[in-house]
Amino acid sequence: MRILCFAFLASFMLSVHAVEFDPNLNSIGEEPEYGPYPIMSDSNSKPATSSLVSASRPRSAAMTRDSKYIIFEANRNELVSDGVEREWFIKNTETYELEKIGRPSSLDPKVHMNKATISPNGRYIGFTYYVSPVWRSVVWDRLTGEMKAAEYDENHQPIETANTAPRTPYQINDRLVILSDYMGKFSITDLTDKTTRIMNIDINGNEATNWLSYLRPFSDDGRYIVYKTSRDQMDAENISEDPSKETALYIYDSVKDKHTKISHSRKENHAFAGSNQYAFSISADGKHVIYTARRPSEPEYSHYEEFTSYLVVYNISAQTYEYVTDVNGKLIQNIATPSISNDAESIAFTTRNDDYLSVGSNSNYQVVYFDRVNNKMIQPSISQMTGAPTSQTIHPVVYGNGKGVFWTGYGAPLLEGETSGMHYYIIGEPAEPIIPEICLPYIN
Repeated sequence: MRILCFAFLASFMLSVHAVEFDPNLNSIGEEPEYGPYPIMSDSNSKPATSSLVSASRPRSAAMTRDSKYIIFEANRNELVSDGVEREWFIKNTETYELEKIGRPSSLDPKVHMNKATISPNGRYIGFTYYVSPVWRSVVWDRLTGEMKAAEYDENHQPIETANTAPRTPYQINDRLVILSDYMGKFSITDLTDKTTRIMNIDINGNEATNWLSYLRPFSDDGRYIVYKTSRDQMDAENISEDPSKETALYIYDSVKDKHTKISHSRKENHAFAGSNQYAFSISADGKHVIYTARRPSEPEYSHYEEFTSYLVVYNISAQTYEYVTDVNGKLIQNIATPSISNDAESIAFTTRNDDYLSVGSNSNYQVVYFDRVNNKMIQPSISQMTGAPTSQTIHPVVYGNGKGVFWTGYGAPLLEGETSGMHYYIIGEPAEPIIPEICLPYIN
């Protein structure tokens, strides 16, 4: 059972008029039907019973460029090998086949792989590990089996940290690795030259605090990185008069080695209104940034609520902005955690706004997948057993190709066979019957 009857009964169909979006030029194709599918399940799609599961942060680093594979870590359940407490797996989202990722042969079998990430092409795995008394950050080539350090000092020697966990590595290609941590620092490593450049340096040459998106912080080619900062000035061509009162949104162009401020909290229009690292993200193709914003400043929008969040799409090459609106020309509002696909074809976000939900929820944010090509919104975070919305956390990431969304659920399960706790889902093809039995009385 994949699609609730409420999705059939919902009459709203919204479209967005965002920057340079043309529904006639799309890669999604015919309108699909969607339903929730559990990532933590075996190759026969039987959900694992344990609620102990973790996925990569940012969420996009758990998925390959074509959205075919997703990695996750399971803990003490029937999927994990005998005698092993935790293990990393890779899920094929097309065939639903599940396999263990494995590990480098040079790594001690007793050492645990932490914070694993997968490269856009699926060849490389980045992770950190601890061997007393130091932490190491490494990347692993699954094809050759080679494991390399992901971070180097000025003498081209691998960096090891004794007191704090190292930065999480995200290998982009055979040469480039992006690293970030929870302290607002990020850097880029060239594996060929064994050099690591610290990128969070402000216009005065001081180390700044730059918070990367927890959803999708960089384009698949590694050129663009999106982050927010408070007080620090990163763009010499756009300096704030009072940075202590400003939270700003930036993109970093690694080709031009340039930080560009694209919005801030004191901006008159398209003002950035994000309070955390889930309030913004970039498309995998590096064409658009999407973020939560304040109400437009023009008088014709004065009837909208002032203290709520709206949605803005920024076109990187054209340097243009546009508020996202529905089919009636109304601004989409009261949303959080937005992500956007290639060519801005699809958007995912969370909301408590019933205008976008087939089954409303007064207290819990719900996941919404917005297929803009087919002008359809879907609320997948509905229990297939009770027909009620479930408690969902705020981590939905739309596929780079726009054909689905990957999100986190917490609390009551969506599907038969699951137990309460934390879950990771994708949107998958519905199983038969499409309409659950619980919904049949409503159809007539």
